[in-house]
Parts: sequence; structure tokens; C-alpha cells
Amino acid sequence: MLKSWTSPSLALLVGALLSSPAWGQVIVLAEDFETLPFPPPGWTEVQSGASTNGWTAGYKLFGTAAWHDDLLGSNDNSLISPPINLLPLPNQAWMHCLQAVRFASYRDNHSVEVSLDGGITFQIIHDDVEGDTNMASLDLDLSSYAGLNGVLLSFRYTGDNASEWWVDEVVVNDIPGNILQTENNPATDHSYHLLAPSTWVQAQATAEALGGNLITIDDGAEHLWAVQNFGFDATGARRALWTGLNDLNTEGIFEWVDGSSVSYVNWAPGEPSAASADEDYVLLDATDAQFRFNDAKNINYGTLVGGALFGIAEVYMPTPVYSISNLVAGSTATFLIEHCQRLDECVIAYSISGSGPTTTWYGLVDLSMPIRALPTLTADATGTASIDIQVPLALTGVPVYSQALIVRVNGDTVLTNSLVTIIQ
Repeated sequence: MLKSWTSPSLALLVGALLSSPAWGQVIVLAEDFETLPFPPPGWTEVQSGASTNGWTAGYKLFGTAAWHDDLLGSNDNSLISPPINLLPLPNQAWMHCLQAVRFASYRDNHSVEVSLDGGITFQIIHDDVEGDTNMASLDLDLSSYAGLNGVLLSFRYTGDNASEWWVDEVVVNDIPGNILQTENNPATDHSYHLLAPSTWVQAQATAEALGGNLITIDDGAEHLWAVQNFGFDATGARRALWTGLNDLNTEGIFEWVDGSSVSYVNWAPGEPSAASADEDYVLLDATDAQFRFNDAKNINYGTLVGGALFGIAEVYMPTPVYSISNLVAGSTATFLIEHCQRLDECVIAYSISGSGPTTTWYGLVDLSMPIRALPTLTADATGTASIDIQVPLALTGVPVYSQALIVRVNGDTVLTNSLVTIIQ
């Protein structure tokens, strides 16, 4: 039989997929510090200074965060992660977290360090110089450790009555940008990613790494959709949101960063103000009741616009295309899905009983029961997923009915084109 894994139905197979977190196959560490007492299970604190207060739980950022106060006495305290297995990330790995800093001008040292020998020695990979901020994203490239096991991360605070430092939402994965939320807009057929707070330049760089740009807003409906989906956090607090609109090329002439024509703008009263020549970047203003447009400097936090600034990356979602090549008895056939999004889960289902249609949880599929499936695939950085299968000689002349199901990283699903292929 042409199979390497079976399932009673496509619906049951996909149901099992959706029981896992959207990023479950690539997240190797996730800690929000909500578990008390502190530190959370698996985390340890090493106190090397005279002060014994060290790291503790503090309310800031997204609920409870790891917090180090500006304590009197010599502080040299490290908050160390559990051992991290980077074997599932053989090519690239990234650490993301949110941080806040107070009294930064008095800071001695905030560093992030890595140990490969169980905590005997540590190497500094980041020496923080962030100024006072209520929320900023810290994104560190761990790719030099990709594919290793037992990696320890340490957040090390040194100083005497120096500064305050909060760390929260620590994630290690293989995504270069710090993505907080993903939504698909059926009206545009585009995918939108809410990025952690950053400057406009940083947010645009992350959007480009994801294969897109900061959001282009074409009309009032898309403006409203962006606000409804990204303008508020779980507590109802309003977020200032970077768009792709800017006047970097010519002062006062605003353009979308993706080159689209400017067919829609909705400026807040008195905007664009161009209060200074470097107010080149347009955001959706959280202090405005309608989140209308406002031009600002290249900042990651601004009290006049509502606080931390979150980018919205917009990425075109092409329609996935499914194909089979070399379906020949006694040979190796290639099952290929193209034009996915990176990290999409891809399920190729097949039947030798007929073309259906069969009702599943995800619509009608062009397959008759019994339906079986090949091993689940994950789309690579180019949006491609493929598998090679050896075709038994005994199946010459058998028609194979097949179709693929794409499970997007946010849980949305797409059925591809179906194929009827006779084994040669």
C-alpha cells in the first residue's frame, strides 16, 4: 500500500494537529513568570554578591515579570533558565523577551549570557544599553548554538543601588522577529503579525524578514480591521501601531513602504504635524479615539501616542499549490506543496477508493473513505513542503485521489487543489 501513516479520517488527523500550540514545533522555551512561587520550576537563581534579595516577581509588562530592584549592597545575581534543547532548531534559533528598565542612567550591568557546560562558565551574548522604558523587545540571535542540547540562558544583574530591570515573556524559537499575535484577513488574503514593541526601522526589518512589509492600509475597512484585531491587549489597554506609511524620501510626501499608491489616509486632527524634520513614520495613534494617523520619530515608546509602539507586519498569502511527480510503480514519487507560509503544517491525504466528495470539519474533500495521510510536513523558509515516497510495484495502474490540507501557524486551514493520478 502507498502509505507510511494512516488515520481514520482527515478531520481526525487535523483535529490532533490543532490540539498543539500554533508554534509548538519550533518553540523550545516559553516562560511568562506567572507561576508562583518565584522562580518558576526549572529556573534557578545564583547570587554572587553581598545582597541576598536578588531576582523576584514584580507586576509589570504582561502581568507578573521577573524583576530585579535597585537594591543596596553589592548585587551580582543571575536568573538562569532550565536546560534548553535546540536540537529541533538545527539552522537558526532566537531568544525573544520583553523588558523594562528604570533608572537606566545608574545602571551598572544588565547582561544576557549563555552556558554550554551546565552553568560552570557563561559567555556574554548581550550587554544591555536600553534607556528607561516601560516596554521594549529584546531579540537575540542564538543561531551559533542551533542544534545543541543543554543550553542555559542567564539574565545577569550587577550593580549597587543601580537600576531596576524587568524581564517577561521569554521565548526561544526559530523566528527572527518577536511575533506576539497572527491574524489572517480574508478581505485581503494577507497574513498580519503583531510585532513586539520596537522602533519603526526595527519593525520594518522584521516584516521584511517575514517576507512582507509593515501594514499598508488601503481603505477604512482595513483600518478598522487592524484596530479591532491589534489595537487592544487582553486587558483592554490601547496599543499604538506602526504602519508602513512614511515620508522618508521626500519631506511631506507620504508613501507606503511596499510601493502601493496612497489611496487612503485618515489623519488625526492637526496631523501630520511634522513637529520636527525626523517625524517620518506614521502610526495608528492610541490616544486618538479612532486610532487615526499620526507621524512620529523612530521611537519604540512615546507617551504622546499611547506608550509602546507595536508594528503590524503584512505578508501576502499566495494560494498553496499541490502536485505529484514521478508517480511510477517501483520508483520514488515526490509529493510537493508550494506557496505556503513558513512553518505551516501540511497534511497530504489520499484515497484509492474514489473522488468523494466527503464532508470533514474543514469542508468537502475530493476523496472517498477510507482516507489516509502521509506524514505531516512543515513548510520551510521558502514556503515549500515535500516528501518522497517509494511506490510499490504492485500498484501499477491504480488511480490515486489526493488533496492537501494546510494548517496555518494561527490555526486557520486551507484545502489545496485535488489530483487524480494513475500510477504508471
